Amino acid sequence: MTRQHFEAMAKALRDSRPEAPDRDAQAKAHATGAVTRYDECAAQWRATALLVRDACAGFNANFDRSRFIDAIEWDKV
Repeated sequence: MTRQHFEAMAKALRDSRPEAPDRDAQAKAHATGAVTRYDECAAQWRATALLVRDACAGFNANFDRSRFIDAIEWDKV
């Protein structure tokens, strides 16, 4: 696989990130111990992203896992 393929997959993952709810609403839900739909979606997105990252690394020995994580904007979820 080429860099173009990896970049396309990173863009697809980045574009499919779940949208964070209002921070106050999220904080209130977490204060009560509730797991929100966003939490569930975010966990699934992260699991999928890690599987894609590892699959990409299997195709190319020079694949940079941390660069891929940065490209999908992991820290925004």
